[in-house]
Amino acid sequence: SSVAVKGNEIYSMDEVEKVIAVSPGNPFSRSKIREDILGISKLYAKKGYLTPISENTDGKLLIDPEISIDRQQKQVALVYSIREGSPHFLSRVTIHGNEVTRDKVIRRELSLQEGELMNSALLEDSRRDVFNLGLFDDVTLTLDDGEEPNTVDLDINVSERQTGSFNFGGGWSSVDNFVFSGDLSYANLFGLNHQITFSTSLGSKSQ
Repeated sequence: SSVAVKGNEIYSMDEVEKVIAVSPGNPFSRSKIREDILGISKLYAKKGYLTPISENTDGKLLIDPEISIDRQQKQVALVYSIREGSPHFLSRVTIHGNEVTRDKVIRRELSLQEGELMNSALLEDSRRDVFNLGLFDDVTLTLDDGEEPNTVDLDINVSERQTGSFNFGGGWSSVDNFVFSGDLSYANLFGLNHQITFSTSLGSKSQ
């Protein structure tokens, strides 16, 4: 079997081949081909070249595995035909699910800003940094086609976690007899990711 790539201009042949799992001489595997298409897609997404996210394929990255089978020689020739399309830019960012947390707290964690070239690595960094705020149980990023050609909109959906807690307790002390203690903490004051903690301890002495 043989493996080749054509249509690649943004990346060199060596760069593309590094993400290809199918190799000459190995048994033919459609699952490996799917892995290769995903690997090539991820490589191009780092420079803003995106595969279709809707029925619209204008300017999108298309990867077509062309397969030729020689049954007499028991050989398979595989060519990954790449139509690179055009680089895409981030048009708009919308945020949903943040009932307490303000948009600006989330936006300042984004490595990608509106108007900038799309970059899948920076997109994943953004998702991780928003999650690492510790304010959300889940952070989901979804891309949609933008209104202008070669643009995408980013939808950020978050699931807020409980950020406040109140603990109290009581006991007996040889000095103060009954002792009451309590603490109140809140990790997202005013939705600005500010933390406040208040604690108190009260005792009553016997006469």
